[in-house]
Amino acid sequence: MDPRRYRLATVFVVAAFIISAVLYPKLPELIPTHWSAAGVVEGWMPKWRGALFAPVLSLVIVVFLIVCEPIRIQEDAGGLDPRYYPIIVAGVAGWIFFVNLWILRAGLGRHPALP
Repeated sequence: MDPRRYRLATVFVVAAFIISAVLYPKLPELIPTHWSAAGVVEGWMPKWRGALFAPVLSLVIVVFLIVCEPIRIQEDAGGLDPRYYPIIVAGVAGWIFFVNLWILRAGLGRHPALP
């Protein structure tokens, strides 16, 4: 396991923590964290939990995926090419980073309307 292969995933995780820390003082005491399909807020969290939820979740999932990296992915058996695994891990971290941004924007009152 070469940790350098997971640089992009690491960047997403670290950026999520940094952005949450920078915006934390500007967030209200309750921030929206769950929306219905119609874009109506259905769930709220205290700001400390809402600001840390996505970064901590991202850290836990990325560490788990890196530690549990498949030892051998067989290309000839129709499996995944080992070069793509870090891209998948980065994609998961990137998606959670996007969710973190969405939650923080909503907390700041800049929640875009859903279609």
